[in-house]
Amino acid sequence: MKFAVEDRDGYTEVAAEGRLNMVSAPLLRSAVADAIEAGHRLLVLNLGGTDFMDSSGLGA
Repeated sequence: MKFAVEDRDGYTEVAAEGRLNMVSAPLLRSAVADAIEAGHRLLVLNLGGTDFMDSSGLGA
């Protein structure tokens, strides 16, 4: 799973690509936490590139 964090016009986009499962869910949590720690407050999670998600991914 790959994550890309990009500043957009008025918000920050966290885009995920690949399989979001129990292995990659902690990586997603980390990417979002890093964006928040960097001062970004308006976040959009783009899951358009996610081809599979299990309950762990949904929980993240």
